[in-house]
Amino acid sequence: YAKLREVTLTYNIPANRLKPTSFIRGASVSLVGRNLLYFFPNRYKDLDVDQYTQDSGSGLQTPTTRSYGFNVNLSF
Repeated sequence: YAKLREVTLTYNIPANRLKPTSFIRGASVSLVGRNLLYFFPNRYKDLDVDQYTQDSGSGLQTPTTRSYGFNVNLSF
């Protein structure tokens, strides 16, 4: 199987867009997506293969969930 674990799209704000008198030296914004796609045979449809462990006594762990986020990074 294969899965798309994480995708991050970042935009760095150009330095000339920041005020010269500002104490902020750099800035960027990002969109983040985790656990977006799974690629495996159709016979395993609706099955999260990462949910099963080999060394756990119960054999199951909490399933992974799809998540989205937004980051702001500032340099001073």
